[in-house]
Amino acid sequence: MNHHQRVLGHHLTLALIDQARRERLWIDFVEAVADATTGEFERLKEFGIKASAANGKVAFSFQGTTKVVQNSAKAIEEYMMSIGNTSFGGAMEERMKTLTGAISNLGDAW
Repeated sequence: MNHHQRVLGHHLTLALIDQARRERLWIDFVEAVADATTGEFERLKEFGIKASAANGKVAFSFQGTTKVVQNSAKAIEEYMMSIGNTSFGGAMEERMKTLTGAISNLGDAW
């Protein structure tokens, strides 16, 4: 294996590590949302989301904005997924571009 192939292999390894990290982050977020729909808000703190429930409502604070929703699994899930899509929505596409680019570059080296 020549130097160019080793460098491309290193980039591919980094892309795969980054992919695994992002997938784990997304899985953790989905699990935190599932907990939140049952009234367990503790895990949301891992994502910078604070929540408090009172009088049939839940107030979520995220990135300086507070949103109040009904204290129902459906309303909580809808709001949490809107945060996920906004905060993580481009991550999958970005990752695939990076991974695809690394694989393409590796293939070009052969």
